Amino acid sequence: HISIDGIGRELRGHGNGPIDAFVQALNKGDVADFKVLSYTEHALEQGAQAQAIAYIQILTSSAATFFGAAIDTNIELAAVKAVLSALNRSQHYHG
Repeated sequence: HISIDGIGRELRGHGNGPIDAFVQALNKGDVADFKVLSYTEHALEQGAQAQAIAYIQILTSSAATFFGAAIDTNIELAAVKAVLSALNRSQHYHG
């Protein structure tokens, strides 16, 4: 589930991994039109509850690039949050 302008929506996507599936769901759900140009992640600490950071670069349908970053103890969730961060930046730019 995702909330867009306060309206909840359920999206589904399939991909080579959770990030690709999330991106496909956003694109197919008419939420956004973009592709991932680069993705990097690394741990910020050591241990089972260590936080990780994810960096994403996206290319929008208007040929603009945006970066997003996020931190979470779950690296896959950090990547999803980084995608949303980049999309939010693109909306502020085009807004």
